[in-house]
Amino acid sequence: MAKTTRTQRRYRRAMAAALEIEESRSADQHQSHRLQAVGEKRQLQSVGKVEHGQRSKEEGAKDTTIDHPENEDFPLPIQPATDAEKAEVVTQYAELFCSHIDMKFADTSNRVELLNRQVMETVRRSKCTNVRKFHDFYDQWYPKRLKDTPDMMNEVGLELNEFEIVQDWWWEHCIELPTQSGRRGFVVDVFGRLKEELDVLRMYETIDALFEEYKHASAKAC
Repeated sequence: MAKTTRTQRRYRRAMAAALEIEESRSADQHQSHRLQAVGEKRQLQSVGKVEHGQRSKEEGAKDTTIDHPENEDFPLPIQPATDAEKAEVVTQYAELFCSHIDMKFADTSNRVELLNRQVMETVRRSKCTNVRKFHDFYDQWYPKRLKDTPDMMNEVGLELNEFEIVQDWWWEHCIELPTQSGRRGFVVDVFGRLKEELDVLRMYETIDALFEEYKHASAKAC
């Protein structure tokens, strides 16, 4: 009986060690995929900004209609967003993003729902004042909550990457708007366009076009 017990213990230890090795390999593979995706995202950010800047310069050189009233560049009043206003906008964006992930990756075990609930609790508690911080929170939590569903984990990570590509571009535009109602409306419109847009260059162009609309509307209202 003692011999059988020792054999069973050795077997259990061997199985535990094998499971630990397999989990380590799975984590390493996910980290490798994630790092590759982040590298591709940064490359897309760089390429998109360069191409967008070049196109803007070319279009500016061709523009000869600045004397017309409808093309007048309305100056924005200087009313920087407060930290409380920035936190409100980040929370609004976070709700939009989590709702989008909920609908796109719904699962019967409610893993995604639990993930988003935890992220939103963290966002509200931290009162973060930059959208990049929200994406960082999400990046920290989704591998932990979705580790038992590697395919879904990778898909959610890739979806997050898509939104991270232009995060700094639209956020800088957003906080330049002089009113909180304008910032909140801008976020809703930007998010609605981004979740449908796949082309990186068009993302930048879309953000610029929306910013011009809100900038002119805000200037006329002041």
